Amino acid sequence: MTGKGTTPEYVMNYLLSENGLTASDVDLQFKSEATEVASILKEDSAAIGVLPQPLQLPPAFRTRI
Repeated sequence: MTGKGTTPEYVMNYLLSENGLTASDVDLQFKSEATEVASILKEDSAAIGVLPQPLQLPPAFRTRI
Protein backbone atom coordinates (compact mmCIF):
# COMPACT_ATOMS: atom_id res chain seq x y z
CA MET A 1 0.00 0.00 0.00
CA THR A 2 1.04 3.61 -0.29
CA GLY A 3 0.84 6.28 2.38
CA LYS A 4 2.85 5.18 5.40
CA GLY A 5 1.65 7.34 8.27
CA THR A 6 -1.38 8.58 6.32
CA THR A 7 -4.97 7.54 5.58
CA PRO A 8 -4.21 4.22 3.80
CA GLU A 9 -2.21 2.99 6.80
CA TYR A 10 -4.94 4.12 9.20
CA VAL A 11 -7.59 2.33 7.11
CA MET A 12 -5.55 -0.87 7.03
CA ASN A 13 -4.95 -0.76 10.77
CA TYR A 14 -8.68 -0.26 11.33
CA LEU A 15 -9.57 -3.18 9.04
CA LEU A 16 -7.04 -5.38 10.80
CA SER A 17 -8.31 -4.46 14.26
CA GLU A 18 -11.92 -5.11 13.23
CA ASN A 19 -10.80 -8.62 12.33
CA GLY A 20 -8.80 -9.27 15.49
CA LEU A 21 -5.39 -8.66 13.93
CA THR A 22 -2.57 -6.14 14.29
CA ALA A 23 0.05 -4.90 11.84
CA SER A 24 2.53 -7.36 13.34
CA ASP A 25 0.25 -10.27 12.31
CA VAL A 26 0.59 -9.50 8.60
CA ASP A 27 3.26 -8.44 6.12
CA LEU A 28 2.53 -4.76 5.43
CA GLN A 29 4.58 -3.44 2.55
CA PHE A 30 4.59 0.24 1.69
CA LYS A 31 5.31 1.34 -1.87
CA SER A 32 6.01 4.84 -3.12
CA GLU A 33 3.56 4.67 -6.03
CA ALA A 34 0.03 3.30 -6.33
CA THR A 35 0.99 1.73 -9.65
CA GLU A 36 3.51 -0.47 -7.79
CA VAL A 37 0.69 -1.71 -5.56
CA ALA A 38 -1.55 -2.35 -8.56
CA SER A 39 1.22 -4.34 -10.23
CA ILE A 40 1.66 -6.55 -7.15
CA LEU A 41 -2.10 -7.12 -6.95
CA LYS A 42 -2.11 -8.21 -10.57
CA GLU A 43 0.78 -10.66 -10.07
CA ASP A 44 -0.16 -12.14 -6.68
CA SER A 45 -3.72 -13.39 -6.26
CA ALA A 46 -3.22 -13.69 -2.49
CA ALA A 47 -2.16 -10.04 -2.11
CA ILE A 48 -4.49 -7.43 -0.64
CA GLY A 49 -3.90 -3.74 -1.14
CA VAL A 50 -5.20 -0.33 -0.20
CA LEU A 51 -5.13 2.09 -3.12
CA PRO A 52 -5.82 5.82 -3.02
CA GLN A 53 -8.59 7.41 -5.06
CA PRO A 54 -8.76 8.34 -7.87
CA LEU A 55 -6.51 5.54 -9.13
CA GLN A 56 -8.24 4.13 -12.17
CA LEU A 57 -7.91 0.38 -12.36
CA PRO A 58 -8.20 -1.72 -15.48
CA PRO A 59 -11.52 -3.62 -15.76
CA ALA A 60 -9.83 -6.92 -14.86
CA PHE A 61 -9.10 -5.55 -11.37
CA ARG A 62 -12.54 -4.11 -10.70
CA THR A 63 -14.23 -7.43 -10.10
CA ARG A 64 -11.43 -8.64 -7.84
CA ILE A 65 -10.98 -5.63 -5.59
